Amino acid sequence: FDRLEKINSIRRDNALRLLNLLSNFDFIQFPEISPQAEPVFLRLPFIVDRKEIGTHLFISMRSKGIGISKYYFRTLPDMYVNLVDSNPRYYPGANHISRCLYTLPTHAYLQENDFEIILNTFRNVSKY
Repeated sequence: FDRLEKINSIRRDNALRLLNLLSNFDFIQFPEISPQAEPVFLRLPFIVDRKEIGTHLFISMRSKGIGISKYYFRTLPDMYVNLVDSNPRYYPGANHISRCLYTLPTHAYLQENDFEIILNTFRNVSKY
């Protein structure tokens, strides 16, 4: 517990740095942060506008050692097909999020080179 505030501070700083670096890419969306909130950012979530972009980011960053994560693989209707109609047209938001929600690491072990890799990967995808 003695180190918790320092750890959380580093995570917040890294998340804010990533938000600043990536905020100009029009194919991603970050959560809005209320001015009254002070999120810890265990990971930085973002949504891409197309599945193909997310897949490219995921494969490219993973191959370079960046721990990008895919957050959801299926919707609840997909998981409980016998209980709920899983037709994607009934759940367009859930389907989009299951295909397009990713997270980036914010931990204290991120190095300067990691930020460069992340930024360059997003730059390469913006040409895609």
